[in-house]
Amino acid sequence: MTKSAIEANLARADPALGRVIDAVTARQGSLRLTRSRTTPFEALVRAVVYQSISGKVAGVIFSRLKGAMAGVVTPAKILGLPQASIASAGLSDAKVATIRRLAEWFTANPEMAALLPQLPDSDIVQALTSIAGIGA
Repeated sequence: MTKSAIEANLARADPALGRVIDAVTARQGSLRLTRSRTTPFEALVRAVVYQSISGKVAGVIFSRLKGAMAGVVTPAKILGLPQASIASAGLSDAKVATIRRLAEWFTANPEMAALLPQLPDSDIVQALTSIAGIGA
């Protein structure tokens, strides 16, 4: 079984971690990440929802939020909902404001938003941290 470049670099940097990687790979086989079917916007909204609260509570809140949008999280749907409807999912005023600003950015910057999956991390961080409430 061959290691990926990432696994090899980690094993070189930390031999103990390398042994753990080898043991897991031997037991589970090679695991590879698959491309997310979630849009960048939905992933970012989810990240805002999940920030600083338990995963179980965040999951409930995110499900409620998705339910308010018939299961599809888009900038247009966020901007079409009254702030009170977004907050009623269980979000704080600060998170509601951040999510709305995120939706406004995606609406105002469709070309840049479409490029997010292909951009280097540094460019993504630079673009998104210009939005109040979004940090590195």
